[in-house]
Amino acid sequence: MREDTRERGIKITIDLGMVFLAYIFTYILKFEKDWLNYANYKDLLFYLTIIWGTFIFLEIPKRSWTYTSLDGIIRIIQGVFIATLIFSLYTHLNDSFTSIYFYTGLFFFGAGFCVLVRYCFMLMESKVLSKEKPKLIKALIVGAGEAGGNLLRESIHNPKFRYEILGIIDDDPRKDGMLIQGYSVLGKTSDIPILVKKLEVVSVIIATPSAKGEDIKRIYRIASSSGATVKILPAFGEILRNEPYAKQIREVRVEDLLGRKEELVNKEGIDSVIQGKTIFITGGGGSIGSELSRQIAKYRPARIINIDINENTLYFLELELKSNFSNVGIFSEICSIKDKEKLSWLFERYRPEVVFHTAAHKHVPLMESNPEEAVKNNVFGTKNLVECAHKFKVDRFLLISTDKAVNPTSVMGATKRVCEMILQDKALKSNTKYMAVRFGNVLGSKGSVVPIFKNLISKGKNITLTHQDITRYFMTIPEAVQLVIEAGSLGKGGEVFILDMGKPVKIIDLAKSIIELSGLKLNEDIKIDIIGLRPGEKLFEELLYDEDQTIETKNKKIYISRIKVEKVRLEFHLKNLEKYVTERDRDGIKNELKDFVKTYREPEHHYIESS
Repeated sequence: MREDTRERGIKITIDLGMVFLAYIFTYILKFEKDWLNYANYKDLLFYLTIIWGTFIFLEIPKRSWTYTSLDGIIRIIQGVFIATLIFSLYTHLNDSFTSIYFYTGLFFFGAGFCVLVRYCFMLMESKVLSKEKPKLIKALIVGAGEAGGNLLRESIHNPKFRYEILGIIDDDPRKDGMLIQGYSVLGKTSDIPILVKKLEVVSVIIATPSAKGEDIKRIYRIASSSGATVKILPAFGEILRNEPYAKQIREVRVEDLLGRKEELVNKEGIDSVIQGKTIFITGGGGSIGSELSRQIAKYRPARIINIDINENTLYFLELELKSNFSNVGIFSEICSIKDKEKLSWLFERYRPEVVFHTAAHKHVPLMESNPEEAVKNNVFGTKNLVECAHKFKVDRFLLISTDKAVNPTSVMGATKRVCEMILQDKALKSNTKYMAVRFGNVLGSKGSVVPIFKNLISKGKNITLTHQDITRYFMTIPEAVQLVIEAGSLGKGGEVFILDMGKPVKIIDLAKSIIELSGLKLNEDIKIDIIGLRPGEKLFEELLYDEDQTIETKNKKIYISRIKVEKVRLEFHLKNLEKYVTERDRDGIKNELKDFVKTYREPEHHYIESS
């Protein structure tokens, strides 16, 4: 629960009152009846000022008293110790009282009183809230690590915690029988069905944020087969640090079963590029853009300016970001990247240092039938941004590209390759560091197959699949965004970064996982219909032109592909594209793209008739 300024003011006032009492009590203990003759109220005022400053610096008033933890107590002790140390140096330099005994007493009483008040407050709050405590859900926690421990701690101190934890499950044999926060490790994941039946468990909570997708899938299948509902804590990259873990328990998603790769980012390098800077994010209301905002905000930029033409998504994102990141300036601007005049005005107004360009038309079949819109938005919208970034001396510009730009078979893929070429050409002429990042599909994005499949299932319809062997590379949105931000910090200008997407996933396997998560059985409750590949669609996706031409970076999941640009022909082809777009000559646009992007070929499909 976030607290307003008034509540924090009350807390710091109570803390100062406790320190005042500690100061007086120390004098009484030292001088007994004569303490009034020795008390120095000028020194007292100075000490209270130091306490106030150190507590604010350590963000102690922001911390909940209801959920007082060991970390909170350590912060209080640190604050009182620092203040007492500064105070002792001050009094020594001013020939005031210099007794070590006095300062030791002041430290112990000051810290002790502050901790005692919080503990009493926690007990009183617990008694008040316990009267309204709802019926608890019997649960097991899977994971005896840090996340599981934090969850157990919250179950003890949070009266609103809605689960009754019966024990812990962990596959580490060294933890068998161990007591954590007073709860026993009852067995391994293979013991879940027996324990669910024996203890009448209603829910199993997977509290292993660092676990891989295969492990999550295995645990989920064991737990769901027992008849219990299965909940999960998000991956570490998704967890909100300042919110209780109990609030973040959610349903298991397909992203959990297929994603969840380890965090491999250089936080120090990213911090040096983001901290204190003004950041532009185009397409800020989209799946990638909004997640970029959430993760960039953690690195304490001065301002984040989200640019989009969809006012609804932008509005709700702004509310979320302002609620979770009060120390970052959050601004929303309604603007199409095709509007160069408005873009120029925004660049002049905010003077961004870093631009993340995610805005694009991405739907392959729609862009096949509307190639003029793909070119206007993807190509010329990107060109507008690139030119503004150069004009207003942006430090870094990062384009979100796609694996569909490699040997493209669609208008959308070809336009994204043109975007890369525009960036690389400009990088040769500008001090702005232009770079692009290619990756495949992201699980859970608004245009991905996951929400489409879920929608069909919710309506009781069969899942439709274009080909039984079709594969795609997948990443979770948080993982992709983590790597995008780091790539932006690594670039020196002109690079096309490639993200290691791991192994390609068969879409039919993804469909089966979603059916399983929905509690349905394949071919009994629901079927998968094969309908044939669509225009512009590949059976297999590629990420690289030539693996031998890639360069490793400091991050083993990020590579660089250096691709030569046809510098002489760039402006020529852009003018031709502009002409065909103006004339709405769709055949002319496609032919020009084929001449522009030499590797662009329309695929030869054998369409399958739907039964």
